[in-house]
Amino acid sequence: MADRNDLRKYLLASKPFKTEKVTLFGQEIELRQPSVRDAFALAQEKDENSQLLVDILIKYAYVPGTDERVFEEGDREAILQWPVGDWVKELTDKFISLSGVDVEEARKN
Repeated sequence: MADRNDLRKYLLASKPFKTEKVTLFGQEIELRQPSVRDAFALAQEKDENSQLLVDILIKYAYVPGTDERVFEEGDREAILQWPVGDWVKELTDKFISLSGVDVEEARKN
C-alpha cells in the first residue's frame, strides 16, 4: 500500500488528456479533454449555446497530433456564420464524453 506522499505524488503528476477526432466540413480535427477548471467553468457559463460551441472549438480543437490550435479568438464571428449540421451533435457529444460533465445538469445545480 502506498503512503500518503507517494499517493499524492502520483495523483498530482500531470495526466494525459484524452482526444477524439471530429470531422468538420470534411476536415479532421482533434478535440481535447478539458481540465477540471475549464469543464466546470464552461458548465457554469450563462452564455448562449452557440457561444459555448464556439468556445469549445477555439479552446479545444487542435491540428491532429500537434499542440497547435486550429482556431483563434478572431475566428469567432466566422464560425458563428457556419451552417448548422450533423457536425454540431458530433462535436458536442464527443466533448461531453471527453469532459464527463453533463453541461445541462451542471447549469441546473
